[in-house]
Amino acid sequence: MTSATGSATISTFLTGATGSQILAGGSISVLSKVSNQASGDVFGLALGAVGVGASVADATTNGTNIAHAGGPALKGSSVQILAESADIAYAHTISGAGGILAGSGSVPTATSSPSAAPSPS
Repeated sequence: MTSATGSATISTFLTGATGSQILAGGSISVLSKVSNQASGDVFGLALGAVGVGASVADATTNGTNIAHAGGPALKGSSVQILAESADIAYAHTISGAGGILAGSGSVPTATSSPSAAPSPS
């Protein structure tokens, strides 16, 4: 069995300390992009008078991406807050068996569950 997991928690902040101001004559943009990747590959072979085998691969991606903008004073002609998550999970198996009595199985599983959230305050 092969297991691969890609997981990260990313927080991007644009904030000011107490009493400070963030002022822009134009637009303000906060963009956070995250990509988690996991890949699981298995090759299994069973040989003999009785050949039985199984190949199992599991790939999972998850994580959290938060973009935050705020503070005591955040002023601009526009404020844009974006959080993007592009996760990829890939599982691949090859299974084979040979013999008088032979059997094989192959079980690939790929799961992706990203979370992204813009957070104004």
